[in-house]
Amino acid sequence: MMIKNIELATVLSTLADEINLKILSFLSLYDELCVCDLQVLTSTTQSSVSRHLKALHDINFISVRKDGRWRHYKLEKIPKFVNEIIKIAIDEYEIKNDYIPNACRGIKQKGQGS
Repeated sequence: MMIKNIELATVLSTLADEINLKILSFLSLYDELCVCDLQVLTSTTQSSVSRHLKALHDINFISVRKDGRWRHYKLEKIPKFVNEIIKIAIDEYEIKNDYIPNACRGIKQKGQGS
């Protein structure tokens, strides 16, 4: 079976990774996020986030917008079953949308001052 010209096994393997699921979950809650934001949100390194973003980009689940030296990632139209998995991941990992994007510019969370 093919999904967006990608083998189902490749899609499922990518979805089996916790960081990939968290990234997709955060991208579903926010319009777009940069690597720095995702690094803060997933509590992992920049290189790890970048590697996971590449895997998600390779299966056409996310797109990237370049803005100077920043790259902003956005969730693309994805199959319905992936949306259901993301909803489960949001509950499982207790993902909230109380974060103000722009970690690269020093803003962390709502209510933590300027």
